Amino acid sequence: MCHASFFWDLRRTVVLLFVFLCCLPIFSEAAVTSDDCLGCHDTYKGYIHAGVSCTDCHTGIAELPHAEKLSKPSCRECHDAATKRFSASVHAKKRITCGECHNVHFLNQGAKQCASCHSSVSHRALPAAGRHLEKLPCVACHGRTTTIQGEMTLRLSEGKTVRKEEIDPDRNGLLDVAEWDAFQHLLNSEFKGGYTIEKTYPSTGDAHGIKAKPAACNDCHEARTRLRTFLLKVRDGFSYELPLDSRILIPDIPSPERYAETVHGKHGVVCSDCHASGISVDSTVCIRCHRRTYEVYDNSVHAKKGAASCSECHNPHNIEAYRDLTARERIAVCSRCHKDFIEKHRWLPNTTLHFNSLECTSCHSLGSEKSMVFFFARRGEKESLPLTFQDLAAMPGIAGKMTELGEVETGVRSAEIATLFGDLRKRLGPRVIVDASLLVTRAYHDYSVKSTREKACHVCHSEQARFYRSMYFALPHRYGRLYVPIHGSLWSSYPLRVAIDIVLIGHEKIKRADVNALFALPSKERSDYVKDLGYKWIDLAGVVLFLLVLVLVLLHLLIKILVRG
Repeated sequence: MCHASFFWDLRRTVVLLFVFLCCLPIFSEAAVTSDDCLGCHDTYKGYIHAGVSCTDCHTGIAELPHAEKLSKPSCRECHDAATKRFSASVHAKKRITCGECHNVHFLNQGAKQCASCHSSVSHRALPAAGRHLEKLPCVACHGRTTTIQGEMTLRLSEGKTVRKEEIDPDRNGLLDVAEWDAFQHLLNSEFKGGYTIEKTYPSTGDAHGIKAKPAACNDCHEARTRLRTFLLKVRDGFSYELPLDSRILIPDIPSPERYAETVHGKHGVVCSDCHASGISVDSTVCIRCHRRTYEVYDNSVHAKKGAASCSECHNPHNIEAYRDLTARERIAVCSRCHKDFIEKHRWLPNTTLHFNSLECTSCHSLGSEKSMVFFFARRGEKESLPLTFQDLAAMPGIAGKMTELGEVETGVRSAEIATLFGDLRKRLGPRVIVDASLLVTRAYHDYSVKSTREKACHVCHSEQARFYRSMYFALPHRYGRLYVPIHGSLWSSYPLRVAIDIVLIGHEKIKRADVNALFALPSKERSDYVKDLGYKWIDLAGVVLFLLVLVLVLLHLLIKILVRG
C-alpha cells in the first residue's frame, strides 16, 4: 500500500511538472523583438545601427506595452573608448549629446558635419585660410589624435613611363627634396604636357576628441608630429609607390619662438601683415614693402614668362638673410629650376672652380653690386666650410673681438684681420684659412643678361673690376654675418698657401711690357717693381718654368745627336 502510494505520488509529480513546462511560455514574459517595437514605431522601419536590436539600446523594455518614460540609452555600453574621448572634448563641456551629431537610428543618413553648426567661422587667425580649409578637414587641426598622410599622385600619358631609379637615383627608398627638384626638371624636359600631379592630404582622426584650440603650426611645419607617412604614387605602366620627404608637400616655417630670429621678424613684421584672412600670399603681398624691387623684377624675363614668383626664390621664413648665404647656397636657389647650369657653362674655363666662388647673379645681373667677400673657413678633405658663430662660442675672447670689429661701421684694417686670424690658428689649428667669394651685396632683380659680355674674362680678371674696389670681411655673428668694409690690401696679410684659391681674382695676367720693364730696370728698383706686380709674378714663374723645360728638352736632343754622331 505504501509502495503504491509512493509511485502514485511520483507519477502525479512528473505529470504536473510536464504540464508546467508546456505552459511556461504562456505564463512567463515573452522576449520583446524589434518587430514587436516596429509594430508601433513604424517610422524606424529599416533602421541601420550595426545590426543591434531595439532592446540592445533600450534595455528598460521588459514587456509590452512598456512604460511611458524610459531611461535614455547609454552609448558607452558599446562605444566605451569613443565615449571617454568625447567626455574630454569641448563638445562634452558644452553638453552636446551623441544624438545631436549622429542619427542613431539611421547612421547612413543625416550625419552632421562640422560646418552644420560652425558655418560662420572665419578662421581669421589662420594663415592662408583658404588653402588650409580646401585641403584639410577640421579634425586635422582640432582633433586630439590626428594622423595626416600626404599623397602626391603622378599620372603619365598613355604609353609613357618613368623608372623608379630615375626618381630615386641613390636607391635609398626615400625621395628627398633635391631628388624631387631633379625629378621635376626631368618631367618638364621629357614629359612636358604629358603628366598630371595631384596633391592630397587625407587625414585620419577621431572627431570625438575635438579641442577648442587648434594644433600649433609647428605640429605640421616644423616638429611634424601630426605627419606620419608621405607617398608618391606613380600611375603608369609600372604603378609603384615611393615614400617622400614631408618638406616636399609641407614647407618648413619657424616656430613662433624662433620667428623673431628671421629676417622679417627682426624688422617687426608679424604673421598677419602677410597672412591676412582671405588673402592669398603671393607677390602682390611682397609689393607692399618691396615695391622698387618688384618694379625691376616685373620687367625681367622671369616675370614676363611667369617663370617664378617672389616666394619661389625667397623663403620668407628663413632664419638666414640672403646676404648671409654662401655662393654655393645661392646657386642652389637658381638650380631649383636651372638644373643643367653646369652643362650650359662648359664654355667657361675651369667651370667647377668658377662655381665654387661665384653665384649666378654675378654674371647674369649687371645691375647688381658685386663685392669681394672674405671669411674665415676650415679646410676640409673635400671642401672648405665657413666658420660659424657656434664654432666660436667656446672661445669668448675671440667671439667678443669679432663682435667689436663688426660694430665698427667705418670698416677694419687688414692688420686687425691678420691678428684675429693668428689667434684663430692658435686655437683651431692650421686648417683655418681665409677664403673668399665674389658675392652680390646689393641685388638688382633682373637676371635677363644672356649676351656674350659676361664671357669677357677681363670683366673680373682685371684691376679695373668694379668689385675689386668693394671688399668686405664677413664676420660670424649670432644673427648671421656682419659685413665689415676692409681698408688696405688684404692680399699681403697671408701666405700663399692660405689664400691659394683667391689670389688670381681681380688681377690681370702678366704682359710682355711687364717682363721687359722687369729686366730693363736697375737692380735697386727691380725689387720694388716686383712688389707692384702683385700676383702677376705667378704667371712669370710659369713662363720661366716653361722656358726652362723647353731648354732642357732641346739640350737632351742635342746630347743624343752628338752621342750618336
